[in-house]
Amino acid sequence: MTYVVSRQPEHRVTLHVIDKTSGAPLADVELRLGRFRATTDDVGLARVDVPCGTYQVVTWKWRYEVVSKNVDVVGD
Repeated sequence: MTYVVSRQPEHRVTLHVIDKTSGAPLADVELRLGRFRATTDDVGLARVDVPCGTYQVVTWKWRYEVVSKNVDVVGD
């Protein structure tokens, strides 16, 4: 058995996901920041608590292009 541990979350990251063509908010988008996960709500918002660090934010939704971007989390 393998266990993976993380530091305690220190900051709340809020992500807003929109359709790049229409600008409409996207619900049910899966977001990954390293081993942390979140899903957008009806207005395209997701919140996830993470420790300080650099994360690759990866988005996924059926029939949409997968988008990723590196972010440095140093505050809320």
